[in-house]
Amino acid sequence: MALQANKTLDNGLVASYWKISEVKLMAPNHWPQGSGWAPHLHVAVEGFHNEEYRIRGAQVASHVFDLDEGSYSGPSWSGILTAGTSTSGDIRPAIYDWLKTDTGSWAQHNALFSGAVNA
Repeated sequence: MALQANKTLDNGLVASYWKISEVKLMAPNHWPQGSGWAPHLHVAVEGFHNEEYRIRGAQVASHVFDLDEGSYSGPSWSGILTAGTSTSGDIRPAIYDWLKTDTGSWAQHNALFSGAVNA
């Protein structure tokens, strides 16, 4: 499970194979209740030149998305995770769907994977 999207990096390399390497729900218990901080979903995506590079562990790029509960301008992480109908328990398909269709409302990476297809 991954995405195919050719992106030219700042160093001139092209990353075409992207996969989620980490998903965490961040809800530290040390945040003060009145601080306004809310749980957020932390998603790390690694980019590789192609699938062969991924198999060898030769990452050429990485991006981190931190999705809050929709209190800012971005989408709600719970809405993303409940959008799919999968009963497998794997939340990555719903996150890949969001990455492919995000229109840039999250300014973090400005629709980096817009137009990507499943790989």
